[in-house]
Amino acid sequence: MPDGGAKSVLSDLRFGRFVGRIRRSRHPALLLLALFVAACWLTWVNFSVALPRSQWQQAIWSPDIDIIEQMIFHYSQLPRLAISLLVGAGLGLVGVLFQQVLRNPLAEPTTLGVATGAQLGITVTTLWAIPGALTTQFAAL
Repeated sequence: MPDGGAKSVLSDLRFGRFVGRIRRSRHPALLLLALFVAACWLTWVNFSVALPRSQWQQAIWSPDIDIIEQMIFHYSQLPRLAISLLVGAGLGLVGVLFQQVLRNPLAEPTTLGVATGAQLGITVTTLWAIPGALTTQFAAL
């Protein structure tokens, strides 16, 4: 009977640990969702201050060159938003790939020096204005 009791205690502990992991994993997801909603709201507010909401559709598809706010919205703010989303997704993907390949949960592009090397390549290419169609893209590699 001691063996049976020990097995049931171990299975209960394992089950308890598993339930604990599920509970702990919900909080980061809720935090991430809250941060995402806050970022969307701040973007909405920023865009509303820069341009009235009634002009957003025209500014996105065919900005009027006489209205400077629409030109800034179309050629400055929307590209910045798109690039920031793409760069964030790219850095997240690279971080996951590094963690999986190196089997190290702390590995990320900044700790391994990869991000710094890419920044150096982009800086050198930008400062020296090296000609070429894809020079800037390949300099980050």
